Amino acid sequence: MTFQGLEYFLIIYKHRNISAAARELHLSQQGLSNHLQRLEKYVGTELFVRSPTLKPTQAGERLAEVAAELLRKQQALLSEMQEYQRLEIGKINVGASHSFSSAALPELFKEFYDRYPRVQIQVVSGATAQSEMRVLQGELDLFIGYSNQESDDLTYTPLFHAIPVIAATKSFLRQKMSWDEAMIQRRLKTGVKLKEFAAVPLIMPRKGWKTRLPIDSYLKVNKIKPTVILEASQSLAQFVVMQNVGAGILYPLQKLPENGDNPTYLFSITDIDYIIQYKVGYRKDHYLTTFERYLIELLKKRAIHYSASDQSN
Repeated sequence: MTFQGLEYFLIIYKHRNISAAARELHLSQQGLSNHLQRLEKYVGTELFVRSPTLKPTQAGERLAEVAAELLRKQQALLSEMQEYQRLEIGKINVGASHSFSSAALPELFKEFYDRYPRVQIQVVSGATAQSEMRVLQGELDLFIGYSNQESDDLTYTPLFHAIPVIAATKSFLRQKMSWDEAMIQRRLKTGVKLKEFAAVPLIMPRKGWKTRLPIDSYLKVNKIKPTVILEASQSLAQFVVMQNVGAGILYPLQKLPENGDNPTYLFSITDIDYIIQYKVGYRKDHYLTTFERYLIELLKKRAIHYSASDQSN
């Protein structure tokens, strides 16, 4: 039994079909079928029931579980051996949300590539839960996101936290809230209540997102029906806010772009107690290469809590 043999077995297990597996492996159907027969002879039991289609036996299910684990460990060992040879070359597959990727990663990548120019980073955008699952399945090396429930199979490193804020331009605040400059500066220090903005056009995080749940709970408990004009991603919400269309609830990760004489202000929300804790996570059995550890150190180095006052433009 070889690692290649286990790889062939897992491809058959995935497809449940010899022909499809053979096409993926660029092997003949007969050659792959012979390989499966030799493997079954080696382990001393059938791994699939062959009628009408391939269906894993209990032994086949167990072998698939163990084989996947062995191949992950093999890859980790090979990575470690490369480290001993000081080959600073490789690839990191990272899962992160689009908003985090666009806000926090570009500047970080420059510093990373100055040190490891031959290491490729592939960022796969997606929700935190999706990225976390792909790490558990071995499809990604790391994920960056927020998770309230931690998996026992992952190692987590805290990065920073983000708090919800109300974002609105100077022009919008004057027209819709009748706030002058003195009021704006005062409320930047004291914070605002979400219910104060219930009657003005409001941009919210999308329904179903974790960031939306505490907001909906607050509105329901306090029997508030806000004037919601848009449910959007962070990047779209920021853009719409800067067009003076409405006030937006954001979880800022960076300063908003300058907007000349019409700055965008971020006010901390005092009546919603909710914090998003961003983390980087990876499988406990995943061997961290030198460059992966360096990437995590860069993320920790830039782990800044952006307060509303820090964000005001």
